[in-house]
Amino acid sequence: MMTLLSLFNAEEMSDHKFHFQSTSSSECLDSGADYAEICMRSKLTEIGLRYVNKVYKMLRDMNAKVTESRTKTSQCTGNLRAVELQISQVHEELGDAAPYTC
Repeated sequence: MMTLLSLFNAEEMSDHKFHFQSTSSSECLDSGADYAEICMRSKLTEIGLRYVNKVYKMLRDMNAKVTESRTKTSQCTGNLRAVELQISQVHEELGDAAPYTC
């Protein structure tokens, strides 16, 4: 999950500058470029956060399913042990008198 978060890290994004060509003055270019950069960062952050949230929800749902499956498996294992215990008790009670089989 850390890799996903680093894709949209503001410090990493500060290394990337967006350059725009314009015929206007350099002051206008700087403020326009800054505004465009802020907009781009904002949009990337929004997209990144939505992506991270979807991945988080997917992982949370998968973990819930895994927990549910483990609980069911544990219950089934307990039931099997109880049946095995009953079978072994019946064998002990019957002793050598095993049922007739074909």
